[in-house]
Amino acid sequence: MSEAPQDTEHVELEESTEEKSVFVVDPDNYQKTKKLKSIHQARDHVLDVRKNKHENMDQYKQFRGVWYDSYHRHLAESVASYGHEVMPIIEEALENGAIDDELLKVSEDMDIQTFVYSEGRVPSEDDELEAPSPTKTMAVYRQLDSVLRELGLGLDFEEDKGPANI
Repeated sequence: MSEAPQDTEHVELEESTEEKSVFVVDPDNYQKTKKLKSIHQARDHVLDVRKNKHENMDQYKQFRGVWYDSYHRHLAESVASYGHEVMPIIEEALENGAIDDELLKVSEDMDIQTFVYSEGRVPSEDDELEAPSPTKTMAVYRQLDSVLRELGLGLDFEEDKGPANI
């Protein structure tokens, strides 16, 4: 083993007296940005579930039984999770009269709020809660997108006017 040299110099370090401060200029804007980011991530997760359904087939078989029914549940839960991120905005918009509750209806027998609060389950013929078909689940997804567009939080499409004239 090697020993540390005995005749080392003792040096005192000065602590900086300057305080470093972090300022958040607009905390409301920061919170809104974080919320929009979480909505975007939840939305992207739904798209990933759809895109990777065949790659995850073994996982569905191993952990949840029959892969097709497991995929239905996974997709419905993902859309419900997306809905949970959007629901506070929807509820505030309903309270303020910015949207009508008719906009939340997906079909005659299904609406966004019920779907989200039941974690992506809908009543079956024997009144048990089950995951709906991917077609119905994606109808909820599209309706959530429509609500966000109505509130000004979705994509805006503009007419292509051609190249600019200078």
